[in-house]
Amino acid sequence: MFGLFKKKKYEFNCPMCDRSYIAKIDPSQITEFDYQYWGDAGYVGQQTCEFCKSEITFALSKHGTLHALDEKWEKVQKEHDDKLEAIEEEISEIEYQLGDDQDNVKLKNKLEQLESKQKKLEDSFDTKEEKYIDRQIRWQEKWQDKLGRM
Repeated sequence: MFGLFKKKKYEFNCPMCDRSYIAKIDPSQITEFDYQYWGDAGYVGQQTCEFCKSEITFALSKHGTLHALDEKWEKVQKEHDDKLEAIEEEISEIEYQLGDDQDNVKLKNKLEQLESKQKKLEDSFDTKEEKYIDRQIRWQEKWQDKLGRM
């Protein structure tokens, strides 16, 4: 009888507008801790924020911490990180090859192209990140304004 109510209360905030919520979750129901955007956490579910209408994804860590995430943004970050890592690996390989052959014009040109590609990718992501953060700030200000009027 007492084992039926294993749900715990977790407080979390919307990752976009910072509105606070409380969720009741049974941690024993989370058995797989391989959520793709948060390494040691298990996917719990999703909810739409009542204020900003953002989709909030929940993941519970092995240590019992609930993470509220904007999965769309997490996907953008992961894709960027994967592309950047691939370019950095190529650059590293070419630098290794150049160590033996400093006069190889083909390798030097390839290295310059990759470094240029890396810079463009980083600049592009920085721009996306600034826009995302600006959007968060605007929603957080709207939420704070609404709280002030309550």
